[in-house]
This record gives sequence, C-alpha cells and structure tokens, in this order.
Amino acid sequence: SLNAIPGDQVRGKELFSKACAHCHASGTQAVAPQPRALRRYYKRVFLYVRAGKSEMPFFSYDKLSNQDVADIKEWLYRGAR
Repeated sequence: SLNAIPGDQVRGKELFSKACAHCHASGTQAVAPQPRALRRYYKRVFLYVRAGKSEMPFFSYDKLSNQDVADIKEWLYRGAR
C-alpha cells in the first residue's frame, strides 16, 4: 500500500513549500485548505495528489515521486502547524 511508505517530515516540509504552498499557504493568500487543516485528509493524500480533486490538479510521477508524496504526507501529519 502507498500509505505504508515511510516518510521524512523534514524533506516533506521542503517539498510542500515547493509543490503545494502556492495554493495551501498559511495566511490570507491560500486558495485551498492550509497545511494544518489537511491533516484530516492524511490517508487520502496519495489519492488527491495523483488524481486531483476539485480545483486541485493532479501531480504525475515525474513531478512528485511516491516517496515525495510520502514525505509530504508525513510532514502534514506530524510537522505542519
């Protein structure tokens, strides 16, 4: 299962800032849920990243590897404040 891939929250924070923060930023410029609010979607991160959802585009494997997504997921769950 993709959800079983262990993630690195330090690397995940860096990847989130590069790939996700322009829409999921903290503060008033966000057009999507802020990182802390994304925790509730923890188990669905792979699905949303690969398939997209509403206004969220999908990210192909050449943009974010499964390990990249696992790292972002780990940061969202354990490190995002």
